Amino acid sequence: MNIRIENSELENIKKCAQSEGLKYSTFVKSIIHKYISGQLIERKNII
Repeated sequence: MNIRIENSELENIKKCAQSEGLKYSTFVKSIIHKYISGQLIERKNII
């Protein structure tokens, strides 16, 4: 699967992934999984 993401958003994703100790692609996969399984919880001011 390919998706287009703004460079600034990708950098933020990479920072979040690093803070979780994950590769950014694994981090994105986990977000998608949590969303479709209803486990995604919104947090404000993550970065």
